[in-house]
Amino acid sequence: MSGGSSDPGFETKINISDFSPDEVTVHADDRFITIVGEHEERKEDSGYVGRHFIRRFMLPEDVSTEHLTTSLSEDGILTIKAPYKSAVAGKSSPESIQGSGNASSPTRPEE
Repeated sequence: MSGGSSDPGFETKINISDFSPDEVTVHADDRFITIVGEHEERKEDSGYVGRHFIRRFMLPEDVSTEHLTTSLSEDGILTIKAPYKSAVAGKSSPESIQGSGNASSPTRPEE
């Protein structure tokens, strides 16, 4: 992410390949995005393993969390994007965005 007129806004990518989409939630509130992944213990080659992570990002003031989108690649890379408020000024919130998030409803990444 960097400043500039061609910059689309906030974007980050996280490798969540150890988790299925239903084990990960993305939640946006105020100026923060929180990603939580958790799965119960499961048997692997060397024994049992359970995993849990929390990642939290502070967003720049001029980013619109109301237009946040998430997508998940086939190889387990979660991409989170939020445009600058100036890029969406005067536009209404989209009625339905796959994997969009806001303060009232955590979302699961879409495959």
